[in-house]
Amino acid sequence: MNNDKNVFVGKVSSPHGIKGWLKVISYTDPIENILSYKEWFIINEGGSKKTFSIEDSRIQGKKIIVKLDGIEDRDSAEDLKNKEILVSRIDLPKLEENTFYWNDLLDLPVLDQKGKQIGKVDSLFETGSNDVLVIVNENKERFLVPFIMEEVIRKVDLVKEFISIDWPEIE
Repeated sequence: MNNDKNVFVGKVSSPHGIKGWLKVISYTDPIENILSYKEWFIINEGGSKKTFSIEDSRIQGKKIIVKLDGIEDRDSAEDLKNKEILVSRIDLPKLEENTFYWNDLLDLPVLDQKGKQIGKVDSLFETGSNDVLVIVNENKERFLVPFIMEEVIRKVDLVKEFISIDWPEIE
């Protein structure tokens, strides 16, 4: 786990009005948590990163409307349309034991109880009762494994970079 990297927390959807406001889709849970970060980074077309701070904000349904410092009109807001919002990894809240940021689990090798690699974490999704790991093996087969600590997920080691599972449906 690299503490100095940036993490995606949302996306600029589109301009809102003519005074530089933006509609934002938040990837945080709850959605308003995106507003708690002091700095947002937005990647420009050339790959350069620009830093913004939030001047004002409000929640409108499932969308968040923000006014960023330096974005004063619709044209400036239009330049940020469809751009991803990142924050610094070190600004994320500390987690309790056996809880993880999904971003940290992506691409980790997944091992069975014998230590044999089954595949890598491709993605995760919520079901309501628990999160689910999507594991892809070298043959591009996909396996769905419930992310239930101690029952199915035996160990997540972010230092040694692996996840150990006990899921008999993958053999």
